[in-house]
Amino acid sequence: LMALVTGLSAGVCEELARYLVLRFWRREARSWAQGVAFGAGHGGVESILTGLLVLATFAQMIALRGMDPSTLGLSGEMLEQAQAQVDAFWAISWYLPLLGGLERVFAITIQIGLSLLVVRALTHRNLGWLGVAVLGHALVDGVAVGLARSGWPLPAVEGVVLLFALGAAAIILALRPRPVQEDNVSRETLT
Repeated sequence: LMALVTGLSAGVCEELARYLVLRFWRREARSWAQGVAFGAGHGGVESILTGLLVLATFAQMIALRGMDPSTLGLSGEMLEQAQAQVDAFWAISWYLPLLGGLERVFAITIQIGLSLLVVRALTHRNLGWLGVAVLGHALVDGVAVGLARSGWPLPAVEGVVLLFALGAAAIILALRPRPVQEDNVSRETLT
């Protein structure tokens, strides 16, 4: 239930915000290329913010690694919890932080696909495309949260997110405008 609520809230909030921004503030963003740029910007901002948090955590863990935890001014249970967190951080497999970077690539691809669906809702004046974006976003987030909370290993969860990213890549390619071939244009349409 928590995964469903998380997924739906992310889908509704983010896609509705994306729709409102494109509808009222970025009215010129109606092409495929502009939709791709908008999605890459959304995903890029998420990635930068996530990266900054990861970097801050890493810097803090480096500082705490060689430090005597009793100098932190903590006592009792709080001191034990702080030491346990530092120990847990340094005990993780080397590749797990790299999965976070790979997940950001998947997330940017998904954000681009979702942005193109919202642009399509605007260009075709059909809110059904917005609904598809909301449900798609809810599905990605809900499944990822649900699998992680049910104990799936992180590499397996990221494998599922990869499948969603491949689906988003298919959407990106499917919505890409086709070049017009002049050979197929009849003379009647030219006059």
